[in-house]
Amino acid sequence: MCIACSSFSVIPAPNGKGFKRNKEALIIAISNYEKNTGWASLSYHNDIKYFKTSLLNSGFEPQYIKVLEDSIKDLKPIGMAKKLKSNCFVMSIGINSYKTKTNISVYNSVKDAVEFSSFMKYSFDQKAGDSAIIFNYLLLNDQAKEKDILDTLNKIIMLAKPDDYFVFNFAGVTATYYDNESNKITFFLPHDIKNMDDSIEVKKKGISLVKLKNLLDLLPANNQLLITEAGASENFQREFVKILIESSPAISSITKRNRVIIVPSTFGMDYFYCKGEKIENGPLNYFLTKLGVSHNIFSLFEIEYEQEKVVRQILKNEMDCNFTNRVYTQFFFERKFIEDLQYFLPENIMKTRGVKVVNEDKKIFNKTIGEKHALILGTNIYSGKPQWDDLANAEIDAKEIATEFEKTYGFKTQLLLNPNQDKLYAALFNYSQTLDTNDQLVIFFAGHGDFDEKYFDDGFIVLNNSETTQKDPYRKTYLQHVELQRMINKLPPKQIMVIMDVCFGGTFDERVLKMKARTENDIYSDLDASAFISKKLKYKTRIYITSGSKEVPDGYKGQHSPFALRLLEALRTEGGKNGFLTATEIFAYVQTLPSSPQFGDFGDHQIGGEFMLVPARVVK
Repeated sequence: MCIACSSFSVIPAPNGKGFKRNKEALIIAISNYEKNTGWASLSYHNDIKYFKTSLLNSGFEPQYIKVLEDSIKDLKPIGMAKKLKSNCFVMSIGINSYKTKTNISVYNSVKDAVEFSSFMKYSFDQKAGDSAIIFNYLLLNDQAKEKDILDTLNKIIMLAKPDDYFVFNFAGVTATYYDNESNKITFFLPHDIKNMDDSIEVKKKGISLVKLKNLLDLLPANNQLLITEAGASENFQREFVKILIESSPAISSITKRNRVIIVPSTFGMDYFYCKGEKIENGPLNYFLTKLGVSHNIFSLFEIEYEQEKVVRQILKNEMDCNFTNRVYTQFFFERKFIEDLQYFLPENIMKTRGVKVVNEDKKIFNKTIGEKHALILGTNIYSGKPQWDDLANAEIDAKEIATEFEKTYGFKTQLLLNPNQDKLYAALFNYSQTLDTNDQLVIFFAGHGDFDEKYFDDGFIVLNNSETTQKDPYRKTYLQHVELQRMINKLPPKQIMVIMDVCFGGTFDERVLKMKARTENDIYSDLDASAFISKKLKYKTRIYITSGSKEVPDGYKGQHSPFALRLLEALRTEGGKNGFLTATEIFAYVQTLPSSPQFGDFGDHQIGGEFMLVPARVVK
C-alpha cells in the first residue's frame, strides 16, 4: 500500500523546499520501517509510537508529525473489507485516584482507558462502512462519578439500535462485600467514593455487577464487548462471567444478543514486565491494543474462524512477553456458551431449541386464531395532583409498544392516551360485542398504580380523571384490579394477555403470591412444533405480566421505562429461530429487573394454556 502517496497531501509545507525536504524524510522513514517490520504488522502501537520515532530520525519536521499522525490513523489498508454498517458506542472509564480514607491509587488506569478508547476508534475506522459512526465516551477520574457513569449508560441505551455495537471498558478499582444473605457482591468503584471501607457507602454509590447487568440488559445493541482488568481477586473472573453471561434457556432460545467478555484469569494488574521491560499498562489492555490491522478486534463478533484468529493473536502477544506461568487473558463468548448449554443440559429442558414454525404449523395457527387485537393505554397526565404527578414516559411506551404489535405481529391496535374511565369502559364494552372466541387480545397499561390496604386490600389503576384519595377515599374514580379482572375475563377471546407497567401491578391477582412458579419442564413440555401450537391454543388462556409487585420506575424523561424497554426487546426478537414468542418467554426477558416483575394467570385460565405471538411475516 502507498502510505507515502496517501500522506504527501497532508504535509502543509508552504514552499517547495520544505515540501521536498519532508517528502524525502517521509520516504526514508517508510523504507526503513517497512524493511524492519513489514506493513502487515502495523498496529495502533506501531503507528503511533515506532513510526513517529522513525520519522523524527529520518529528518521529518516535528511540527508536521501530528498532521501526518492523524492521516495514518485514517488510512485503510488494502484488503480490509468495509463490513460494519452499524454504529458503535464505546464507553471507556479510567480512574487513577480515589478520595478515600485509605488513599487508594492506581497509576495506569487513565492511560489504559485513553489508549483503549483510541484503539477502538482506530479498529472501528479500519472495519467500518462510510455510513457507520463511532461514539466515544471517555470518563476519567472526576468525570467518572456514579452519576456520570449511569447517565452515560442511559444515554447509550436511548441512542443505540439492535444492530449496533457497544464496548464497555472499566479501568479502576473494585470492592467486594456481602449482602444480608451472605452472597458476595462485587462493586465497580466510581470516583466519588469517599470511603471504600464503608460498606454502606459502597453499596449505595458503587455499581454492582448485578446493577451493570440490569442496565446492559436494557441496551438495545446486540453486539456487546465487555472488558475489565479491575478484579481484586482470583474469583472475580468467575463472578463477572457468571452474572453477565445469559444462562436462561427461555431467553437464549430467542435472543439475538452477541456478548463477548474479556477478563484476566486472576486479579487485575496495573503494570507488568515484558521481556524485562516495565510496561506502564495493564497487561490485558496492552495485549489487546497491540493487535495489527489483519486481526481486527471487531472480528470477535464474526464467525468462529475469525474469532479464533483474533484470540490467537492476542494470546501470542501475551506469550511473547512471557510474564506469567499461566494464561492471563480469558475470553468468553455468550453464543458459544449457549450452544454448550444446549448440548450438555438435559434434553427435556432444552429441546424446544429445535422447534420452528413451518408451513403445517402456519395452517394450524391461521385456522385456530382469528383476528388479533391490542388495546394499549398510556397515561402521562393526571388531574389528581399533588398525589398523582404527571409522568414522562407512559405515552412514549404505549405508542412504541402499539407500533410493535401492529407492524411486527399484525395486530389491530387501539391506542388510548390519558384515558378516563368512560373511554376505557367503552373500549372494553366494544370488544365484548365485536370479538370472537378465536380472536386474540392483548391489553397493555402504562401509568400510575396504587394499593389500598385500609378498605379494599386490592390494587387500582390510576386514570386520567382519578382524584386524590383524600377527595375520593372509596376509589370511585379509580379502576380496581378485581373489577378489571372480572371484566376482562368475561370477554369472548380464548386467548387474552394483560401486561401492566404500573405500580402494584403484581396485586392484579391475589393468588400470585401463593402460586407455585411454573417450572422449566412445564415450559418446555413439547418437542414437536405442531403439537405444541395446537395444544397451547386449544386451552382458554388468561395470563398477566406486571412490571413489579410494588413501586416501579418511570425511567429517565424522554426514554422508556426499564420494563417497557425489556418488553420491546422481547417483542423485537420475533420469537428468534422458533418463529413464535410465548408469554412465558416474554416474562423470562423482564423478570430480572430490580422491580421484581410478576407473572401469573387469572379468571378462567385453563392449565396448559399459553399466550402465543406469531410474527405477521411468519403466518403469511
